Amino acid sequence: GKRLKWPAEDLKGVWLERDIGPGNILLLEVTCCDVTAVFSSVGQTSVRAEQVADQAIEQARTWLGSGAAVEEHLADQLLLPLAMAGAGSFTTPHVSEHLSSNIEV
Repeated sequence: GKRLKWPAEDLKGVWLERDIGPGNILLLEVTCCDVTAVFSSVGQTSVRAEQVADQAIEQARTWLGSGAAVEEHLADQLLLPLAMAGAGSFTTPHVSEHLSSNIEV
C-alpha cells in the first residue's frame, strides 16, 4: 500500500501516568485545503502500539484515497449547519449509521 509520511517536526509524543488508562492512543491530524480531519485509535491492554497506530492510519488512508471532501465522523457534524443554511452538499467515503440517523432527524 501507499505509505503516508509526515515530517518529524510534526510528530509529538505525550507520556501520561499509567493510572490514566491502559495502552496507547493515537490522534492523527490531517489538514488538506480548508479541512482538518482527526483520526483516532485507542489501545487496550495487550494490544501492540503498532496495531493502535495502524487503525488510525487506515482511517486516514480510507479518507485520503476516497477523494471525498470530509471523513465520515465530520459528515454528521455538518448536517446542522447545512440545515440552518437551507441547502448544501458534501462528499464522504462512508455513510455511517450515525449519519443516516441524523439525516432522518
